[in-house]
Amino acid sequence: MRPIDQIPDPSRQGAPERKPAHMAKPEPQPEPEPLVPQALSDDPVLGDGSTTPKGVGVSKWRVHKLREDELVDVVEPEGRGWRARKARRAHEKSREARTSRSRKSRRRVRVVVGLLFVLAAIGVVYAGVTYSLEMWGGKTLPNVVGIAQPKAEETLQEKGFVVESTTTLADTTEGHVVSMEPEPGDRMPEGSKIYLTVAQSRVIPEVEGLSKDEAVERLAEVGGTNVRYEWQDKLEDKDVVLEVRPAAGSVFMSSDEIVLVVSQRPTVPNVVGKTEAEAHEVLDRQAFSVSYEYEDCERDQRLQVLSTEPDADEAVGEEGVVVKIGDPLLEVPRLADYFDAKGSHINDFLKDAGFTQELGAVSDDDHISARYKGEDGELLSFVSDPWSHKVETNAKTNDDVVNDEARIEGVRLSATFAQASTGKKKTGTDAGSGTSGKTDSETQKSTVADTSASASDEPKSVFELRNPTVGKTTANEVMECCGFEGMLGSCTQTDITLPKGTQNTGHNFYCCYGETGAYVWTVLVQETSTGTNGTKGTKVVATCAPKSAYAVIDLSTFGNKICDFVAYWDEYAK
Repeated sequence: MRPIDQIPDPSRQGAPERKPAHMAKPEPQPEPEPLVPQALSDDPVLGDGSTTPKGVGVSKWRVHKLREDELVDVVEPEGRGWRARKARRAHEKSREARTSRSRKSRRRVRVVVGLLFVLAAIGVVYAGVTYSLEMWGGKTLPNVVGIAQPKAEETLQEKGFVVESTTTLADTTEGHVVSMEPEPGDRMPEGSKIYLTVAQSRVIPEVEGLSKDEAVERLAEVGGTNVRYEWQDKLEDKDVVLEVRPAAGSVFMSSDEIVLVVSQRPTVPNVVGKTEAEAHEVLDRQAFSVSYEYEDCERDQRLQVLSTEPDADEAVGEEGVVVKIGDPLLEVPRLADYFDAKGSHINDFLKDAGFTQELGAVSDDDHISARYKGEDGELLSFVSDPWSHKVETNAKTNDDVVNDEARIEGVRLSATFAQASTGKKKTGTDAGSGTSGKTDSETQKSTVADTSASASDEPKSVFELRNPTVGKTTANEVMECCGFEGMLGSCTQTDITLPKGTQNTGHNFYCCYGETGAYVWTVLVQETSTGTNGTKGTKVVATCAPKSAYAVIDLSTFGNKICDFVAYWDEYAK
């Protein structure tokens, strides 16, 4: 039987007969060239310049050197014989040997590299430790800011540095370091220079007598910029420093306030319309001299500033300022005004009014007791008890006892008037004066023989009375003349309350009292004898005293009425 591989294949009839592979003699094939990827074709080490359809030809030696097992898998073409397999096995053994040697070599390299790395790390650590211990690379600058200069210099010198110090004005404690160069923490070689700035206290310089601008500039040089000004009037200089606070030589900080008292040319304050007391309060504390003069004025301008020389807001000259004040004493009978006037002005005023001093003395406690007589015979007295007609003095004097230091406690003004002569005598009084129902006009006609008196209508005495008679009408005229208001009570010889046993004088009188401001006033109009021949006349008495003068008197005996008390002393207690 024919082997199956010898049966002819109908599909291959006519084709040349092929012999079995084991019987055919292999044809010699060219040895394939080793192949490498196309990516290596441009490498001058790998490529040898030959090119194949599948890649670039590489010599066996180069393939071996480049570890062809990792680059390419050199595959022998099919159909190679036993020589090829033998060569391949030999090649594989050789590759394994080479791989083993390569691995050993790599391990040795790794060990050496690791050892070198460990040695390098040890060196780095050693260098870092020795550097931090300042065994090399210089010294670190310590921070000496805020430390006293001697201690700071000693600290730096112990490190091997050279120290130079300078001072500067500062607000910190004197002698302490405020800054250093180079900065703390810098690494500097030994022997380097370190510059310290040491604090020096700020001290107020001498600026008194300098101009304001010069003083400010000098203070700024030492850090004194918080400056406040106080102005003081001075006639001689302008913008000159008179005082500095704190005083020169005092230690201060730059934030402290410094006060400069600077001179300025004074101007006249506006005091027109103010009272005399208010003007004194403003002007007496000024740097210029002030003089006061009294001038005639209206009643509502009394004791008020009328004008000044120079005028308000004008510069004051070396002669000072003259202040014109409304006269406190406008009329002699206005008794309350004397309490507001100065003693020296009272003397001048009374002299101008025709009064001369008859008696005068000043008590140990500076109370005035004095009496002045007018040209028409009026008597003006300054006494502690104005209801009394006596002046307590032991000797006559022409001295002016009414002065600015002495005090007036009470004022009494009296005048006596002779009645006009008609040749007919009438008696009695009206209801207001205690007479039998006659009017004031009828009372004015009651007369006694008086050849020295006339029926002239010209005002008489400082009271400006024409025909004074006992009664309410004359009392009202006196009140108006004296500026009295606010009547509180009155009495006559018929209704007066007197101490028991008081003898009646037989005179007619009318007395009233009241309060004006802080003062108590009284008016007494009484019938009196004017001469040794028994001629009748009218006496008018006005008094004024502070309320305190009557507060200490027991008025219960007089019906608690001041008018009864005053009338008793003047009419009954002679």
